Amino acid sequence: MSVELSTKQLDPLARGESKSITVHDSETDLNYVVIPESSYKKALPLLELMTDLSSPKPIGDSWSKEANLRRIQLINLKHDGNLSRVEEIELNELQQRAYDHRNHVAPIENGVLTLVLEALEQRSQKG
Repeated sequence: MSVELSTKQLDPLARGESKSITVHDSETDLNYVVIPESSYKKALPLLELMTDLSSPKPIGDSWSKEANLRRIQLINLKHDGNLSRVEEIELNELQQRAYDHRNHVAPIENGVLTLVLEALEQRSQKG
């Protein structure tokens, strides 16, 4: 959806005097914020993450092939040194979901192995 604003309305944004413009909808009494598209594109991953984090989590095992593919993509970005802070948060959440899924479908019942795995997980979190 696209809305046309006048040059006069956009001038403060175009001149750099303002980073955003607030537009008021008198019918709904809601305000909307207009920002440059380049700023929006930079903020989009954060907005998507915030939306994902605020949505209710499904009950039970919520792991999927798509979630695993995204986790692998983020691991590769981390390995290459190109992981943003937002992506790091997403990766940590996906890693936890992967561990939860593993425990859900194949719980580890060997006490010694459990201790070894916990030590390895703690070690990986430190480094």
